[in-house]
Amino acid sequence: MPLLSHIKGNIHPDNLAEVIVVDGKSSYNTLKVARNQGACAIPCRKKGKVAQMNYGAKIATGEILYFVQTEALPPDDFAEDIIDSVQHGINCGEYCFSTSQKYNFLYIKRGFFNPFIHSMRFKEQSLFITRDQFVEAGGFKELTMVR
Repeated sequence: MPLLSHIKGNIHPDNLAEVIVVDGKSSYNTLKVARNQGACAIPCRKKGKVAQMNYGAKIATGEILYFVQTEALPPDDFAEDIIDSVQHGINCGEYCFSTSQKYNFLYIKRGFFNPFIHSMRFKEQSLFITRDQFVEAGGFKELTMVR
């Protein structure tokens, strides 16, 4: 997983609590590969990004939660951007990715965070949120299909 190597190569040990990979029964040996790269790898009974992100958040111990899809590759200074944002009172934000890493940018939100609206806007995205804000918002809203 290039993403795990990238994350580990661009963070400082003092600003990362853990790397958690949540898999919703994919057929790519995700859990085995993630464990081999030193990540906490856990299966999720539910499929879907939102359910997996909520499950990972329950297990995480850090004060800042950072969610990144395996298709995305955050910029090298993502950890510093996130920590700086939180230190300046910004409790959530997202990186919006283009096809070229040169044009990645951090989009920050102040105040109320609506996970229903913002959680799945882009396929290649990553987002951060403080644990307090995540809990206050009630996590990400899981949609149920009506048949």
